[in-house]
Amino acid sequence: MTENPIFLSYNEMFEQDVIRIANEGFGEGYMGTRKMKSLAEGEGSFYIASVSGKAVGYCCFQYVSAQACASSLKLPESLLLEHTNAAGNVCLTRTMSVTDLYRKSGIADKLFSLCLDDAVNAGLPSAWGGAWKIGERIPMRRIFLANGFHCYGEIPMIWYDESDYRCSVCNGPCRCTGVIYYKLLGPDVFCMDGKAANGGGTG
Repeated sequence: MTENPIFLSYNEMFEQDVIRIANEGFGEGYMGTRKMKSLAEGEGSFYIASVSGKAVGYCCFQYVSAQACASSLKLPESLLLEHTNAAGNVCLTRTMSVTDLYRKSGIADKLFSLCLDDAVNAGLPSAWGGAWKIGERIPMRRIFLANGFHCYGEIPMIWYDESDYRCSVCNGPCRCTGVIYYKLLGPDVFCMDGKAANGGGTG
């Protein structure tokens, strides 16, 4: 990497770059124009890493209802309802990917932390996300744990019902397992096993 990346909020000029990065990372049909616009227009944070005017990575967190988050991650709604704000919302770490050339450059860490900081500043009480498990490897595990998340458990075939998506590992409907991570974002909160979740900070 010869040029430092610029981090900025999503702009539609990067739409095709983001669609390409997402589909190269996850598989054909993962991201299309309709899904892209839904993410861009939804409540939450959407950051781009740009080099020489082209996107090389992106990260999107959305602020959604407990019901929507539970449906997306195949979790019981009652679990999410325990950790919502006054509007009944939580933060969902929706999607993130970086091009092969810029992986392990710190770009993914920066994108993730920008979105997480926004969620904290917006007063969201908890953040939840699903990490792709490829065999025994979980590429997002390090970033989740580095940002103070805890592992909740595994959900088999979590993305199987996404009809237009052809998983790059399964070469068809995604049969991969998702690993669920969560973080309680407020001060002096506790994780679900009763231990201090973040030492009173917001990570």
